[in-house]
Amino acid sequence: MMIFIVGGAWQGKRKFAESLLLETTGEIVDQFHLYVKEQVHLIFSKENRESLLEQVKVQISCEIENITRNNPPAVVIMDEIGCGIVPVQPEDRVYRDLAGYAGQLLAEKAEIVYRVTAGIGVKIKDVKGENT
Repeated sequence: MMIFIVGGAWQGKRKFAESLLLETTGEIVDQFHLYVKEQVHLIFSKENRESLLEQVKVQISCEIENITRNNPPAVVIMDEIGCGIVPVQPEDRVYRDLAGYAGQLLAEKAEIVYRVTAGIGVKIKDVKGENT
C-alpha cells in the first residue's frame, strides 16, 4: 500500500505524514521531487538529452515500483512543482515536466492521495471509494 502526499513547499506535508503513521508502521519517503531533480542533473551533464529523457522516465517508474514493493506501507511526499511561471532555463523546464510526470505516476499507483495546504490534508483519491 502506498499513500501519496503532494502540496507546496513548507505546507506541513511531513507533519501530516507522521500523523498518518501514528496509526500504523510504515516508512516516509520524503522529498521525492529531489530524486527527480537529481535525474535531471544527470541528463544535463551528458549529451544526447532527448534519448536520455525517456530513460529517466523509465528510471522514475522503476523507483516508484521499488518504493511500493519494498516499503509497504509507504508514504511518499512530493512538493508540487509547476503551478508557477514557466522556468527560463531548459534544465528547470525539464525538471518541472518530469516532476509532473512523477506526480502523476505516484498518484496513479497510490491507494490514497492527499493534497496538503497550510497543514491541512484533503483526501483527493481513495481506491476504496472514499474520495472527497
